[in-house]
Parts: sequence; structure tokens; C-alpha cells
Amino acid sequence: MRKLRRLSNRPTLRLNRPVTRAALQSLEERRLLAGISLVSDLLPGADSSQPDGFVDAGGGFLFFTATTPSTGLELYRTDGTPWGTKLVKDINPGAADSAPAELISMGGGVVIFTSTDVAGGTEVWRSDGTSAGTFRIADINPGAADSSPYELVRLGNFVYFAADDGTNGPQLWRCGTSAGSAARMTSVSGLSVAEIAAAGTNVFLSASLTATGAEIYRFDTTTSTFGIVRDIASGTFGSEPYDLVAAGSLVYFFANGGQGSEPFRSDGTSTGTFQLRNIGPSNIGCDGYEITAVGSTVFFAADNVAQGTELYKSDGTVAGTALVRDIYPGSSIGANGSYPTGLKAINGFCYFTADDSVNGYELWRSDGTSAGTTRQTQIAAGSLSSSPYSYAALGSNIYTAADDNVRGYELWRVGDNASPVADLVPGSIGSGPDGMTVFGQDLIFSATVPGVGNEVYKLDFTAPQLLAPSFEYLTRQAITLPFTDNVSASLAPADFTLQNLTTSSTVPLSAMAVTWNALTGTATITFNSILADGNYRLSVVPGSITDAAANALTTPAAFDFYVLAGDASRDRAVNFNDLLVLASNYNLSGKTFAEGDFSYDGAVNFNDLLLLAANYNTSLAPPAGTALLAAPPSAGSGAADDDEPAGFADVLA
Repeated sequence: MRKLRRLSNRPTLRLNRPVTRAALQSLEERRLLAGISLVSDLLPGADSSQPDGFVDAGGGFLFFTATTPSTGLELYRTDGTPWGTKLVKDINPGAADSAPAELISMGGGVVIFTSTDVAGGTEVWRSDGTSAGTFRIADINPGAADSSPYELVRLGNFVYFAADDGTNGPQLWRCGTSAGSAARMTSVSGLSVAEIAAAGTNVFLSASLTATGAEIYRFDTTTSTFGIVRDIASGTFGSEPYDLVAAGSLVYFFANGGQGSEPFRSDGTSTGTFQLRNIGPSNIGCDGYEITAVGSTVFFAADNVAQGTELYKSDGTVAGTALVRDIYPGSSIGANGSYPTGLKAINGFCYFTADDSVNGYELWRSDGTSAGTTRQTQIAAGSLSSSPYSYAALGSNIYTAADDNVRGYELWRVGDNASPVADLVPGSIGSGPDGMTVFGQDLIFSATVPGVGNEVYKLDFTAPQLLAPSFEYLTRQAITLPFTDNVSASLAPADFTLQNLTTSSTVPLSAMAVTWNALTGTATITFNSILADGNYRLSVVPGSITDAAANALTTPAAFDFYVLAGDASRDRAVNFNDLLVLASNYNLSGKTFAEGDFSYDGAVNFNDLLLLAANYNTSLAPPAGTALLAAPPSAGSGAADDDEPAGFADVLA
């Protein structure tokens, strides 16, 4: 059975954070400000999909989990766009949950995680963000029984974890990203694993055996050997190590060596495993928590009773393990302490929330020195607490959820000063943003908004880009324009200029219409009549197209294409080959331009013959400085309607 970590009297993170959000305000009252936009309402309406656990595996998208009534709790992905936010795979088909958990990035857009389906129970899975590339790595406990893998930790190209194959009890296993790559690393009778951490070439376990109780064990990946590192509390009682965290080649943890639970370190050898400091007096222990690695240094919270619970650090030596700063001053027995919580490594600093007895719980950071441990901002007035949580660095700013006791929990920007980014839910309720994850130049998070529920949002600093446009000619004349973000609200014919370079004329705006496909993020320009023959250039008016966060497309862009009636083969000439195509389909319906329907009326008839005859034995040279169009789709294929771009210039004079 998996051991439960000993809990301390540490304060609850996210103090005073509301558990539920009132849904009394109307949707019209909702405000999206300062670059925040809804990425996707996976569960349309006021219900919530509860997105959680965002992980960037380097594939150009984030993995996360979400819940809908039709699929249950499953694996999703998002690239920050509505059309790029979707279910990866319904692993446990139907409304039942597969409950993906412990997502571990393997790089290259691949994650390893635990998940459940009817056929295999709870096992280790992998995903590359596609349905086909999402599969069970191994059925460790064969059939529908669970192996219940837990404590997934990456070391090199493998993930190590504890699992039960139904025969050997809980043991240490490892797997790669390929099917069938899971293998048992240990075979120790009566082993019970609580925590796992990887440091250097070692996998450390807080594990227990009857003979030793709970102690630190090691699996050496170079020799494939397993054994106890040191019997810290000799005998069967055990030192009960917890909070295993790797920093460099060392693992840090709390354990009871006879003086109560205190900070320890280990390099995998008995002599290199020792108590770093006796912080708590006598045999009480320091009641430490949240060991956090910042480079080769670790920070943690501990209680020495005299000063209360404060911030400590260690470099792995006894001399280098010390109180960082007495943030909440006190020197008497029973002092409260600042109770640092939410410790997180950001840009070489340790960020955390603490109470200095004057300003309430606010955001702090430390470089490991007393002078360099400072409160970063004062969000809530006076002694009130804003209790920040979920921090992330983007640019030169830190973004966090905090409550100024006016707006409720909302997104805040902390730089030289603190300022609210947006009041997504006006009033004192707050949207409760969570899971702050940097994705490129943007910040992805979840938030709860009346009328929408708890869904995926984005703080968007990225200007939208126009991807490679194409000219549809097979069944209609249209220009498709794929964008990197939702620009639908700003789109209009006036955002574009369409010139016939051959005749030096401009297509009137009144002759064009622009529509938006929310499923693909594509704008389409259509025309109220067939375009005249000639070389065309579509230019985008800089600054006129904006996304939902008001970021403007500022880079000038242009797209060249051509129109030549009768040119069924799309080789820029009308000749006998085109006449043969028309003749073979004459008086037939359901045909395309490539089959002779040059008038786009759905049939090859005398009107099309007249159009071909008017251009017979003529050709249309491309304009200077552009490439010829790519090869057209096969005639009559009914597949792709698009030419590739003749020339897509990011910058035009």
C-alpha cells in the first residue's frame, strides 16, 4: 500500500480562496480585458470542463486534462487557438473517466502518464498528441486489473515508477515511450513505495520493508542494483523519509533520525547520507515542508519553534543549511512564523507566499540571502492577505492569481509594481485563475466565468499571423486565409486590397465578402461575380486585423494568384489540351473547372466553350518576381480545391 506523507500544521495555500464561484452575473457583464481571451469553451454554456495539469512537451501545444459529460475526464491538447484545442483520445470510451494523471514530458511532443480503460485497468500510457499515437505502453497487471502506477519520475529516456503486476506486489518499474517498453527493476518481497526521486544516475525511493521500516533506498541505473542507502533510524521503526526532491546529483528529504523529522541529503552512499541540521528543538523536529530546488540549492519551510515556521535553504552541506530570513519577526516560544507556501523556482529565485505580520500573505522572492529575500508587492491593502498562488514568469513580469479583497481572485502582473491584468468577473467573486503555464509568448490558464464555466483562457501577447493563403478555383473562386489566432471580430473586406496586376485595376470592396470558419481558424474571401482574367495580388492592410486580445497583425503580407478562363490544366495557357478536357466532359454536370466548367455553373456546356474560345492560343505570364503556381490537383479528383500560393511575401515595400 502506498504510504501517505506526514502532514504538518502548515497553513493552507490559497488562503481565503473561494471554493465555488457565484453565477449570478449575466454573460453581458463579463469583461475580457488587457489581452485575455477565452481559448475554448469545451463544455459550451455555464457548465465547466475543469481544465487542469497543463504540460508543455515541446510539440507546439500543451497537454491537459478536461471533463465533459460525453467523454468523462480525458486527455486534451491546446495550441492556444479554439480550433487547436481538442480531445486527444477518448481513452476510456464514453462517459467513463480515463483520469489521465502524472503527465511527464519526454520532449518532442510526447508525454508519459497514467490512465485507465476498461480493457487494461490503470496502467502507464504515452501520447504524442494524436489519437493513433496515444496508447498503453504495457498492461503490467494483465487484463482489466490495475497495476496502479504512481510516483512517475523521468531520468534520461526512461520514466521510473512504482506499480504492482498482481504477482510481485509494488515494485520499481521503468518504461520508455514505445509499446512494450515497461520492465520491472526490482523484485523485493514486502516492498512498499511512498515516494520516488531521480538524481544523477540514481533513483531514490522512500520505501519500507518489515526489517527496516520506511527508509531511503536506491536503484543504481548503471549497475541495476537496489538496496538501502542508510538505515537512518536503525531497527524496524524507520525514519519515514518524505518530500524527496532532487537537486543536482543529490536528493533532499525530511526524515526522523532520532531528533524528529529534520532535513537530510543523500548522494546514494551511506556516508553521503546525513542530517543537514537540527532545526527543531529536542526531539520535536522541524515539521518541514515544500523542499524546492533552485539550481543546486534547495529552499524549504521549517519551524524552529523560537521563530516559528520560516524559509530555510541548503547547499547540501551542514554549514550551508540555514535560516534565510526571519520574515515574521519573533523570538518567543509559540511564535507564528511567516509560513512560506507555494515555493517555486523562477529565473534563479525562489518565489513564495509569506506573512511578515504587517502586510498579510503576499508574494515574496529569495536569492538565498537575508537581504535578497524581499516582498515583491502589496496587492491587498494593509494587513489583509492577497494570498497569491500559481506563479509564472513571462518577460520581465511575474503573473499570479491574487485577491486584493476587492475583486476576488483574479490575474495580476507583478513587475516594478503590481497591477490587475483583468477583472474577468466584476465584483468580489473573482474568476479564480489557476494552472499558469507559459506557452511561447503567451500565458495559458484556467478561469471560471459566469455563463462560460471553468475553461481555458489565454493572456495573449502574440500578434496574429497570416499563414500561407490559397486560391480555390475548382468549384468556385475564393481565397482562403488561415490565421494563427481568432481574428473573426475584426475581419472585413476593407482589411484587404485585391489588384488585377494585368489590367491595373482594383476589385471593389463591394464585390468581396469575408467569412470565418471557427473550426479551422480560416477566413475566406468570396466574390459576387467571376473574376476577370489576369494576375492578382491580395494585400493585407497592416494593423487592421486584430485578435480577440486586441493584438494587431502588423506585418504587411501579400498573396499572388492568377485567373485564366479555359485553362483547365492550370499551366497559364489555353490550348488544345484544354479543349480536349472540355470536349470529354461536354454536356455533363457535376464537373469542376479542371474538367471544363469555367463558368462555375456545375455543368460543362456551350458557355464554357465560349470562354475557352475567347482565350484560345493565349497565355498569361506570371508577374515579375513571383513563382509559378504549384501543380494543380488532379482533374476530377474532387479533393483539394486549392492552388498553393504563387508568392507569399511577408514584407512588401
